[in-house]
Amino acid sequence: MTGKNRFMAGMTMMLLAMSLPALAAPSPVSVRILNHHNNDRIGGRTLHLALAVSPAPTSAAPVHLHVYVNGKMSTMVSILKSPQTVTLHHLSRGKDVITFVLANPMTHQEMGGKESMGKMDDMGGMGGMDMGNDDSHQMDHGSMGQGEKVSPLATLTIEVR
Repeated sequence: MTGKNRFMAGMTMMLLAMSLPALAAPSPVSVRILNHHNNDRIGGRTLHLALAVSPAPTSAAPVHLHVYVNGKMSTMVSILKSPQTVTLHHLSRGKDVITFVLANPMTHQEMGGKESMGKMDDMGGMGGMDMGNDDSHQMDHGSMGQGEKVSPLATLTIEVR
């Protein structure tokens, strides 16, 4: 191998080594609910949830979440900073299960499942939209017309008085 070839091979290896971190899979997203715990009792039908998202989202790399209340989509939020407050309105009295599912902000495809935004009518009270780890289990989004199982990032059960 000539000196020029050795130099080119060395440069190629250096460039490849520098680009490997960029090719690595992104860190998995996690969501923690900071201000409420499972089985909290709340007064009123509006709930303010402080969410801590990791890795920290930015305006260039937001985290898009679909928020379900009792299995029906309530709202979608783009998290641009952490912590960020999400407000849910018009909660029903009694027990409510709130679930946060990671979704692609461009396609609304939920991560780990098939595209779930086929039926926007099921979102009902979209007036509750506000742009501002708990138990982990599988959730069936049957109300979205897909029946596909997806893994939520966070789930919270509350009792509305």
